[in-house]
Amino acid sequence: MAKKAMQAGWDEITTTLTVLHYLKNHSPEVGRRRKIPQLVWDYLFKIVWKAMHEAKKEP
Repeated sequence: MAKKAMQAGWDEITTTLTVLHYLKNHSPEVGRRRKIPQLVWDYLFKIVWKAMHEAKKEP
């Protein structure tokens, strides 16, 4: 998702927020971690960082 957005010309901030929003609403892992908010945010930031890192790599 992040790679397609970056290829379409989206800037990094818009791509990051879009991926974050999607994961927050659709990830089953977030549902499992909801009881402890810090675990949710740690997971989300880690996954979004990995997605952005992969999206920035050259093909």
